Amino acid sequence: MLYLAPTAHKVIADLSLRYVEIVLVLAICFGCKICSAKTNEILLHAWQVRYPERITVLRGNHESRQTTLIYGFYDECLQKYGNSEVWKMFTDLFDYLPITALVENQVFCLHGGLSPSIDSLDHIRSLDRLQEPPGDGPMNDLLWSDPEDQEGWGVSSRGTGYTFGEVRFNLVV
Repeated sequence: MLYLAPTAHKVIADLSLRYVEIVLVLAICFGCKICSAKTNEILLHAWQVRYPERITVLRGNHESRQTTLIYGFYDECLQKYGNSEVWKMFTDLFDYLPITALVENQVFCLHGGLSPSIDSLDHIRSLDRLQEPPGDGPMNDLLWSDPEDQEGWGVSSRGTGYTFGEVRFNLVV
């Protein structure tokens, strides 16, 4: 779990590696223009390295080896760089991205959703995130679960994670 001060970061969710959205967000955050980039993922992480106090990238459901194979990031790297080394470096990097962040001990940020098996922030802190996300379990739920207009927990139509409606959590900071 990453702890952030509220004035240091803007919270932006789920860009799904789309170049146009990333450029717009960065332009809004920094008041600048960006001309081009080889891949969206490289652009985003380059800006994170350049402005570590202003940009934090959390791991999402697309930051995994399996998902990047399915949705084209692997193929894009092969096409642009002639081999899979860049893809391998990024997928290794994904294992080190934080899954969640807590802003000013008040705003809980994550890409996906909640998990019925997580009962505390300490439980989230104890997750082994230095790995390819497993097909099920708490880490998978944080990346893949979705809010729905329902009560309690439900089975996700994605085949992984959960759907959840109004669920009461007492996550103690």
